[in-house]
Amino acid sequence: MHTNSSKNFKIGLLQKIHNKIRFNLIFQVIRNCLASIGFDFIPYILFQENINETKFPVIKGNISDYKVECLDEADLKIIGSNIRGYSVEGFLSSLKNGKKCIGVKYKEEIVAFVWFDFDECNFKSERFKLKKNEAYSYSLYTMEHFRGRNIAPYLKYRSYKILKKMGIDMCYSISEYFNSSSLKYRKKLNPKKLKFVLYIRLFKKLEWKITLKLYK
Repeated sequence: MHTNSSKNFKIGLLQKIHNKIRFNLIFQVIRNCLASIGFDFIPYILFQENINETKFPVIKGNISDYKVECLDEADLKIIGSNIRGYSVEGFLSSLKNGKKCIGVKYKEEIVAFVWFDFDECNFKSERFKLKKNEAYSYSLYTMEHFRGRNIAPYLKYRSYKILKKMGIDMCYSISEYFNSSSLKYRKKLNPKKLKFVLYIRLFKKLEWKITLKLYK
């Protein structure tokens, strides 16, 4: 049994490495390693998304097998318990504080989700209050075995429909500059770039925020 467990672990590790390479996330792995020794740096782009201008994205597979809805406590407990880097407590706290999580379900399995804040842009170095017609989109996550099916832009498109019924017509989001998969799906949503910023933090004490470019 020990041999099988080791074999499964190696297969799982190789699959994760393959996925990192496939979805161009190697830079994030390097950055996370540097952050673990006290040097954290994040180049990112702030986007403004007009939810009325987004075209319907084509999704791979039978679209009738998918549904998009606001996730409740039971849903959040499932994904919070099974996805590394997230916690049930954090999810439930966000829900209690007025944030909303919208997810895609494939035959009742949650395959992607995204959070929305209606009070402020809550990124660590980019905080500003939102107007009543605005929202901040963050923490979009697609399960690894469903990546490559155009799920992310489909989720955002359908989320916009839900937000529009709430009186929201403008959305902000942030993407790390070297997260090419994130930037790729955003292009399909036709967002407006606002600024390109470099955030640096040393030993969790010293911080710098440098605006590298303002877009017209």
